[in-house]
Amino acid sequence: MENKNIFHERLTELMIEKGLNTVSLAAAIGVSDETVRRWKNGQRDILLSQLAKVADYFHCSLYQTLHYPL
Repeated sequence: MENKNIFHERLTELMIEKGLNTVSLAAAIGVSDETVRRWKNGQRDILLSQLAKVADYFHCSLYQTLHYPL
């Protein structure tokens, strides 16, 4: 089974579930809204420190932010 990184898809899904836009998430985790937009579009990789903030914000594991749950 392929184990591909789908962070941008998961981020979009998590944001929809919480009813967030890019500006709201960016403010909550301390990054620019342009950074969040690029993550969502798959145009920018996320740093581990930023990934930890995203996971903490959404109350999920690092793995769950990078891949669909099993």
